[in-house]
Amino acid sequence: MTSGSESLIFSHIELSTLLGGVLRSVGDYSTAEAVLQTALDSSTEKFGNRHHATAISANALGVLYKSLGRFDEARKLYDIALDALDGKASNTAANLFHNIAGLEHVAGSSIRAVIAARKGLEIRRSTYGESHPLVAADLSNLGGILFADATEEAGGCFAQARDIFARTYGPRHPEVAVSINNLAALAHRKGCFSEAEALYREGISIQEEKLGCSHLDVQVSYYNLAKLLIVMKRSSEALPLLTKTIENLSKMVSDDHHILRLSRRLLGQVRI
Repeated sequence: MTSGSESLIFSHIELSTLLGGVLRSVGDYSTAEAVLQTALDSSTEKFGNRHHATAISANALGVLYKSLGRFDEARKLYDIALDALDGKASNTAANLFHNIAGLEHVAGSSIRAVIAARKGLEIRRSTYGESHPLVAADLSNLGGILFADATEEAGGCFAQARDIFARTYGPRHPEVAVSINNLAALAHRKGCFSEAEALYREGISIQEEKLGCSHLDVQVSYYNLAKLLIVMKRSSEALPLLTKTIENLSKMVSDDHHILRLSRRLLGQVRI
């Protein structure tokens, strides 16, 4: 294979992973899976298991599976990506550590999650400095992992991320909403319920405007707000949110998706 043909194939694989990410972001998960699996198969066939193309395609498919709650499959793909990178520090490595941290956090492996998150943030800062949106994404990731202990560091991570995203993309961007929702969840955990509600509603307003009411990320926010409202003894307001969340999620994810399961469980506990 000539260097020119290799470059062309690599560019095609890279574009396929980007397309898969776009399809995932708009909720077309089955098409995203087909596109990303094809990209990974092409990578391993054309370049083998120790190539950058294999790393980026395996990582992208792992992100999709993590978002769909298919954690074991996601972990296997992240392992493939790590092997492909062979210990080299790069933006792709930072992306991968970021994603591994998120997966291990959701899966309950907090120590491994913190290690991966700090590693990714270290690589990213050394590459881009302190004010890049990729640094903000890594700060959000680390804050989420530290969230369980409601530490000041967690709140600082979320606030820094919100400010970087707002400066970069504007105050009504979905990434700003994610940071606001993270601050809301932290306020909820600390028992600051009125603050948490205001933040959740601010974040949801941005998400509904920019993503639409049926987007997966919006369903997560609906669930979190409903859970808060129940704690605040406002179950009559939580009930329609939970009903809407379950209806929307049932159309886009499998029955074992963690937010769908939690929403159904919470609905069964609602007493008006």
